[in-house]
Amino acid sequence: MPTGGVRLAYRWLFRRLPGQYEAGLAVLTGLIHGEPVLLIGPPGTGKTLLVTSLARMVSAKAYIAQLHRYMTDVEIFGPYNIRALQDGRLVRNWSPIITADIIYLDEVFNAPPFLLNALNSMLNERVIFDPFTGEVMPVRAFAIYGASNYIPQSQELIAFADRFPIKVSVDYVSPEFYEDAYNVSNDSQEPPSGLIAREEIDELRQLAREYMASEEFRSEYLTIAKGLSGLREFGARVSDRTLFAKLPRVIASLMALLECPPSQRGCTTYTAFLTMPWVIGNVQMPEEYRASPEDSARESLRMARNDFLALVSAIRTFMRYEAKVLAMEAIDLAGFENTINDIEEVLRYQRWYSFLVDTLEWRMSWLSKRAEENSAKLARVQELVA
Repeated sequence: MPTGGVRLAYRWLFRRLPGQYEAGLAVLTGLIHGEPVLLIGPPGTGKTLLVTSLARMVSAKAYIAQLHRYMTDVEIFGPYNIRALQDGRLVRNWSPIITADIIYLDEVFNAPPFLLNALNSMLNERVIFDPFTGEVMPVRAFAIYGASNYIPQSQELIAFADRFPIKVSVDYVSPEFYEDAYNVSNDSQEPPSGLIAREEIDELRQLAREYMASEEFRSEYLTIAKGLSGLREFGARVSDRTLFAKLPRVIASLMALLECPPSQRGCTTYTAFLTMPWVIGNVQMPEEYRASPEDSARESLRMARNDFLALVSAIRTFMRYEAKVLAMEAIDLAGFENTINDIEEVLRYQRWYSFLVDTLEWRMSWLSKRAEENSAKLARVQELVA
């Protein structure tokens, strides 16, 4: 289970970036699964603040670069060794990109083609193939984040974007959070340094690996993979690399963070649904989709468009409750229960997912218990402070 440092760090992100709880959860989970995370949204929405705050709270050495179309290799990889050049050798004095714990690449799709090719290997294999010196340099970073104002449409950039299996929206603050946003913008509170111990991250990573190795996880995930592959027909860009090599790690990491073990039936599927908006983005569903009976790969999507949209909306609601409990905020689970009632008929109609109704009811009970424990802990802290 996540220890105090992780929960307190998320509580800080939750309160200091009002309304960005989903992005904060994606960034925090990125420390566990280690897969590249892409933050997508307009300027001034807190993308850089999310990453730099998290880096400070984990006492990580961060490398931050804003990419642009005229960028040179020297700007990001480091200058050439002058003495070696005088001897006729091309040797680079490498920048901190190879030694940083966390790498953050802003405006990542603005990089020139040669740089995109070099960064491909960094995102996939944690090595940089220097196109000029021929060096192959290992990268130490345990978490890599990118940011962009848009999702690219060119084939070259689409292929590069696939290196980010997690793509989370960071949009403008909605009106319901205006007061909170105004209050936090008028003070200069810095994120607490060293709040998360590296050992905590290692423990969560180990737990995620154990989850992935379980037969319960494998069994549920194979059903999930069939459903996601069917969404390709409607514009979801889910590569086989994401589907089999990356997404299982992401789901298991979020399960470890949210304390939703695969031994509890439905936890893998429920957590996979929570990550769905990060993976498939905006999917255009037809008014009604009916797969043929023998089409088992897409049978799990046999639902009317309105039912699908209701399920997507429910996922957002569940994510918000999960975020509030992880951040140790007070909650009223009436909305969670109402959402279960809204989608119960939809889920029971689906042969693949009918068991999720029972899972959701268990989860609501678990969240209620955890919220009570959080309240008691915070009350004890306030007593000590007083």
